[in-house]
Amino acid sequence: MDENRSVATIEDVRPRVTLLRLAEILSRRADLATGRWQHPLAYDEQHGTDYAKTLVC
Repeated sequence: MDENRSVATIEDVRPRVTLLRLAEILSRRADLATGRWQHPLAYDEQHGTDYAKTLVC
């Protein structure tokens, strides 16, 4: 075993694991990748606002 290799706990990698899992689900479920949640994104793009970012926060 490589002694220089470190081991991460789930707490160390939870955000990355969660995002990877979400990407995996979305790649198989096209119906989840579109919908009403895109309306604030489109509005922001058209008007130069950050409402979607505010909602996420």
